[in-house]
Amino acid sequence: MTAPPVSRSQPGSPQLLDHSRQTRRRSVFSRIVTVFTVLNALGVAALLLLISVVSEEWWLTAVLTYLPRAPWVLPSLLLLVVSLFANRTMAWVNGVAAVLVLGPVMGLSAPVGAVATPTDESKVLRIATCNVQGGIGHLAKVLHELDLLEIDLLVAQEAVRDISELEEHYADWHTLHIGEFWFGSRYPIRHLQTFRSEGFNRDTAVVVEVEGPDGPFRVVNVHQSTARHGLMNLSWHSPFTDEGVKDFEWYQWQREVEALDTASFAMDQAVVAPTLVLGDFNMPTTSSMFVKSWSRLTSAFEAAGFGYGYTSPCNTGTRWPKNTPWLRIDHILYDDRWNVHECQIGRTDGSDHRLVMAAVTLKPQADVGDE
Repeated sequence: MTAPPVSRSQPGSPQLLDHSRQTRRRSVFSRIVTVFTVLNALGVAALLLLISVVSEEWWLTAVLTYLPRAPWVLPSLLLLVVSLFANRTMAWVNGVAAVLVLGPVMGLSAPVGAVATPTDESKVLRIATCNVQGGIGHLAKVLHELDLLEIDLLVAQEAVRDISELEEHYADWHTLHIGEFWFGSRYPIRHLQTFRSEGFNRDTAVVVEVEGPDGPFRVVNVHQSTARHGLMNLSWHSPFTDEGVKDFEWYQWQREVEALDTASFAMDQAVVAPTLVLGDFNMPTTSSMFVKSWSRLTSAFEAAGFGYGYTSPCNTGTRWPKNTPWLRIDHILYDDRWNVHECQIGRTDGSDHRLVMAAVTLKPQADVGDE
């Protein structure tokens, strides 16, 4: 007599055992995804806290401040895809983590309610700044962009070596060249003062007076020291051996002195007349050093620009895609007597820094008094 067939639901059947194994594997995989999701979410939250609050107050987070931030989104995106199949509840967590990285961690700017451009275009000043890298790049690319933007005033940093192409291009403008600082304007300009900071004992700013269409105003051309030279003192094992840490901390202290000195000089100009501060600050606006020094002025890009607005570095060799900067360290700042209507970042790699352009107008005196 033959044995009765084994039911699929009967304990010990091959089908039931196989189904049980698959269920256990899915459960284990789901738990693994959950663990990695939680760890990643905590890591993103910690990263945001470190770069936005601690920032350059601690040497290790100062390093994070100047490293590329886009790679930090990869774990969140990978976990998001995996969690859609393994644990959909965790997909929401990974989605939020990705948004945090793509937003505040990477410095996304999305201003609301920018001031509309006035109907009288003659009142609008289109101003720009660019570190021209001593003219050793492809300056023609930068000049072509500037022509398309129809600017009225340009300030340049590192205007050394061969900048004849720049000077010839603006030969019919009012120009001024002091050290590494260069000014070009459709309107008359007059040199007022060159500022030398105690930090590193170097010239960090030049201020001029411009006879604009609505009266005189001041423009401060700024170039502060880069963090890069201090970072070069560090190595991969510095967190364990402290190699180069003291040198880097000393360098950072000098940078902070320089930033505070230069910002104080710029604010002195704002006491006298409407003031615009443009240049290569060599620090993002999220830097604690920037906040300490420059927070009394407003960033044009954060007021009227959209996107990340990265300006440097454009030429990075083989370890990073060319013309793909990851830092916004070139800025246009303004005091409360100005309206900013738009702010754009250049696109070319004619220099190691992209240009920054803003369209601004002076506020009516009554509007300034009401604020």
